[in-house]
Amino acid sequence: MNRAFRVIFVLFALFTLIFGAPLLLAPGRFLEMFGWAPVEPLLFRLLGAALLAMSWSAFINFRAPEPDQRSLCMQGFFIFTGL
Repeated sequence: MNRAFRVIFVLFALFTLIFGAPLLLAPGRFLEMFGWAPVEPLLFRLLGAALLAMSWSAFINFRAPEPDQRSLCMQGFFIFTGL
């Protein structure tokens, strides 16, 4: 795998892990740090769970030996991040 892709996978996994875990465990306290009041904590917990799942998927793709195995997951990352 290209070195740039490996760095991107690691950075993306760390980013989603850093923001996903607090949103899943304590969304109110985490969002208060940014001045946001959670309207519906369940929705923020779902977002946290989705971010943690994406972090795990990035880690699995980081270790994938074939480029074809990473293609579909990378497309999903781009769509989720763009939306």
